[in-house]
Amino acid sequence: MNKNRLEAFSDGVFAIIITIMVLELKVPETPHWSEISSIIPTFFAYLMSFIFVLSFWVSHHRMLFKLEKIDVSTLWLNGLFLFTLSVLPFSTGWVGRFPMSAAPEVTYGISFVISNLAFRWLSSNIHAEKTKNNIPDAGYRKIRFEVLTLTAVQAVLTGLGFFFPIIVFTGVSIIAIYCAISQGQINRK
Repeated sequence: MNKNRLEAFSDGVFAIIITIMVLELKVPETPHWSEISSIIPTFFAYLMSFIFVLSFWVSHHRMLFKLEKIDVSTLWLNGLFLFTLSVLPFSTGWVGRFPMSAAPEVTYGISFVISNLAFRWLSSNIHAEKTKNNIPDAGYRKIRFEVLTLTAVQAVLTGLGFFFPIIVFTGVSIIAIYCAISQGQINRK
C-alpha cells in the first residue's frame, strides 16, 4: 500500500487530537483578568500535551520519509499508536482540572508511557520494512535508545506519582521540552 493514505489519515488524527485538547480551555465567564487564573493549570497541561503530540507528529513524518510502501502490520501498529494518543485529551483535561491529585497525574503519565511504547513498536516495524527494502535508516538506533530511555524515566516518575503527584507533570514537561529541542537539533544536522 502507498504510504500517502497512512500519512493523510495520521495527520488528520493528530489534528483532531490537538483540537479536542484545546477545547478544554474554557472561555472565562467574566471580562476580568482574575478569571484567567482558573484556567492556568489546564493551559499548561494543554501546552505540554501539545508539545508532546507535535514531537510525535514530527517523528512520525521523519520515520515515514523515504518509505514508499507499507504493509498491513504497519497499518495496524499505526492505528494502535494513534489510539494511544487519542486518550491524551482525556488525561490532559483531567490533570488540568485536578493538577495536584494522584489519579489524574498518574493517568496522565500512563498516557505518555503507553504512547511511547506504541510509538516504539511502530518505529521498530517501520525500521524492519526499511531494512527489508534496503532503505538507509541511520538515526533509528539513536531514536530507539532515546524513546526507551524516556519511556523508562516517565514510567518511574508515573509510579512515584502515587506518592508525589506533581512529579508526573513535571517529568512529562521536561521530557516534552527535551523532545522538542532534540528534534530541532536533529533537523540542523
